Amino acid sequence: MARVLLGVKTPGSPLIYGDRGSGKTTILKSLASELQDDTNSLSYSIFVECRNLRGLKMETVKAKLNEIFEEATSHAPSVVILDNLDALVPEEDESNGPANEQSRRIAELLLTLMQQARDRMWKSTLELNQSYRQETETLKQLSGRSKMARQTLLSTIASAISQKSVAVIASSRNDSSVHKSLRSCGLFDRPVQVTTPDAERREIVIKKMLQMKLESTSNSSADLLLDPSIDYGLLASITEGYSLRDLSSATDRALHKTFSRYALQGTASAGASGKKILQTDFVDGVKDFQPTALIGVDLFKSTVKWSDVGGLNSVRTVLKDTLELPTRYGKLYDNTPIKLPAGMLLYGPPGCGKTLLASAVANECGLNFISVKGPEVLNKYIGASEQAIRDLFARAASAAPSVLFLDEFDSIAPRRGADNTGVTDRLVNQLLTFLDGVEGRKGVYVLAATSRPDMIDPALLRPGRLDKSLYCGFPTEEERVDILQAVGKDMELNEEALEYLPEIAAAPKSVHFSGADLQAIMYSAQLELVHEKLKPGGEHSNVILKRHVQVAFENAKPSTSESARAQFEAMYANFSRARTTDFSVATADTTADPDKLKSPITHQRTALA
Repeated sequence: MARVLLGVKTPGSPLIYGDRGSGKTTILKSLASELQDDTNSLSYSIFVECRNLRGLKMETVKAKLNEIFEEATSHAPSVVILDNLDALVPEEDESNGPANEQSRRIAELLLTLMQQARDRMWKSTLELNQSYRQETETLKQLSGRSKMARQTLLSTIASAISQKSVAVIASSRNDSSVHKSLRSCGLFDRPVQVTTPDAERREIVIKKMLQMKLESTSNSSADLLLDPSIDYGLLASITEGYSLRDLSSATDRALHKTFSRYALQGTASAGASGKKILQTDFVDGVKDFQPTALIGVDLFKSTVKWSDVGGLNSVRTVLKDTLELPTRYGKLYDNTPIKLPAGMLLYGPPGCGKTLLASAVANECGLNFISVKGPEVLNKYIGASEQAIRDLFARAASAAPSVLFLDEFDSIAPRRGADNTGVTDRLVNQLLTFLDGVEGRKGVYVLAATSRPDMIDPALLRPGRLDKSLYCGFPTEEERVDILQAVGKDMELNEEALEYLPEIAAAPKSVHFSGADLQAIMYSAQLELVHEKLKPGGEHSNVILKRHVQVAFENAKPSTSESARAQFEAMYANFSRARTTDFSVATADTTADPDKLKSPITHQRTALA
């Protein structure tokens, strides 16, 4: 009514988007039912499953769409609901010519039909606006019942508007998957996202779904009840990342577990109170269940534990505090008034445990873990590398709570302006967009690793992005013992060999060994045992002796030379002092004290920088 009085056009159509199983179709069908039953609208609804039109001949699709809009016009007021519209008119893809042409032609037809409906509505609005002004002038000359007459006029206008109204609503996987010509102003220009339910909503949905499924069960199971001791908060916590469809499947599995349990125990076990759905039925039902969001997502599986990581105690503590505790005590952290760090950078020389730490995080922190090496993201085609970054964060978001581990980070995030192509500049800009949370990354932690932090664009290391920089350096004598023992705990070493490990750690030769070098010594000792067993008359014991470890240690050489180590440590010392400096190795302070980097104070400062 206000649009008639002001002469304003109707707004564009809403586009509901969300992942598979998020409830888009359910929402649209519920909306159609409510509009038909609402006494104020009594709208005629036409539900169209666009996937059923995909693959048909162009003439058939055109005829069907024309028929739908003619039916909607003749039954106005009406609503045309186009479910999965992106299946019929997807965004154009450079690698698919014929499909692009068909999508473009169907989009043009749909655009025309929607524009015609808008034009009819606009023409009617203008006519009614003119009529309203004329009648208002007439009413001014009347007295007494002019107010009642005005109300009658407004009711007549409202009725006339509804008789011309044809609304269109659509759904798609995301807000950019529909052909771009249909996303212009006045068409599908009002995107509405259907998000994955949070813990509070999951708690409500699970309880409601269980109650509804109990009500719909057959008479033979009418005595089935919900155990009043069920902790719905716990059920919500173990269904993180589940869509509405996933929750429905989970409740079905819980019912199957209940029926199976009573079938095995016998009906007599139900007792006088009847059969009950227990909390354990739901928990057992979702143990091997894979939610829709994780289908096709290659999650990194690791068996590495914190105890397998030798040394790096301060780094492990920070990783636990940042990743493990917020997951374990989610409600407590949600109520904190500060923004928690969600990005970290592991830096240090090659072979000092950065990737091993990430593997331990994957196994110990209870988070889904997605791992990718920087060079895997790079692509020779324009825009493909940026798309790979977007896809990575989309995968991480769909698997939330999750950790996205970017190994060899310097290869995809170098200083902007370092090359002439502009490819890495665009990559850095894309990373900044996600790290700033512009694209939204709730529940996604970013863990990056590099041996060259001096090459990374400084903008990525500012607060709010990669908040913490954790140094993984060459091990001290104490840490060398810890590493050798951590590697050796899965091997059979005799007492003499175990006592020899501290001697290796204390030897002057070991000062320049990285964690990987020390691990190689233990593996070489195992190979010495194998070679000895393969010799004629060799021993058949599987126990590694001191002499095997001695031979391996004598043959071992550090993977990083003394000069390279000095350059690394000088660069890291500069990096820990000031991030905005030019950290080139050539101008690094080669006199920097390596022990400074190992001090707890520097660790704390670096971690909180």
